Amino acid sequence: IALTYKDLNNYDKAIEYLTKSENQSRKNQDRYGEMNVQLIRGRIENAFQHYQQAIGYLERANAYFKSIRDNNYEWVAALQLGISKYHLRRFQQSIGHLKSAADGLKKNASVDNYALALAYLAKNNLVLDQPKEAKNNIALAKSAVAGKTDFPFYGTILDAEIDYYKKTNNHAMAFKSISQKDSLAAVIAQKSNISSLNEFEAKYQNEKKQSQIELLLAQKELAQKQKYIVIGLLLLLLLSGMGVFYVFKNKIKTAQKIHELNQLKSRFFANISHEFRTPLTLIK
Repeated sequence: IALTYKDLNNYDKAIEYLTKSENQSRKNQDRYGEMNVQLIRGRIENAFQHYQQAIGYLERANAYFKSIRDNNYEWVAALQLGISKYHLRRFQQSIGHLKSAADGLKKNASVDNYALALAYLAKNNLVLDQPKEAKNNIALAKSAVAGKTDFPFYGTILDAEIDYYKKTNNHAMAFKSISQKDSLAAVIAQKSNISSLNEFEAKYQNEKKQSQIELLLAQKELAQKQKYIVIGLLLLLLLSGMGVFYVFKNKIKTAQKIHELNQLKSRFFANISHEFRTPLTLIK
């Protein structure tokens, strides 16, 4: 993630994720992972032209990977050290690192890093007034990439070539290399625009999916609420029905009791009348 943010020219985010990675490596007691973070930090500092800051990270990584004989990372660290020291004008030290890196990377068939090491060797050669060596290193770098003129570091090779032609007063060839570099810049810019377009498209699709998810959640929530409302209404109707039934049942019971009471009254008065009538008849 940190390297991706580096490519997007977002230094703060790149360092933020590197710090997270380093903290996790220390928590896991992962020395190898921690040193890998140091190497990547050096690369990122170089990419943002913080060359002095890069050196400390790169030297620690270089020493560690050398001690455990992890040659590939050792050579990458040496390459990045060579770049840092070239920009800090420590040319002899830079050449030492770059030669070590170039020899190792050539054996390892790491084409892009090998070509980059040769390009920076050529830059050092030109500063130290060694045009013959510079020409040889530029030729080796161009041969290494084998016509892949759109690979990320090809612009550095062209920079070295332009400086070489300027130093040897070959202005026609210098102009040709400058034109080639401009064309490369246009291609990279176009790729960057396509990448940005893809990024915006992905962002749009994510937002669209998020909106759909939110809509589905809202619909689900509404359906749930409607379900509760329907259940509530059914319960209310059930309770109302039970209440009406209970009241009606009570009324029926009351009517039955009244009817029974009336019958008792009738029988009582009939009996009383009978009891009175019998002795009165006897007396008469």
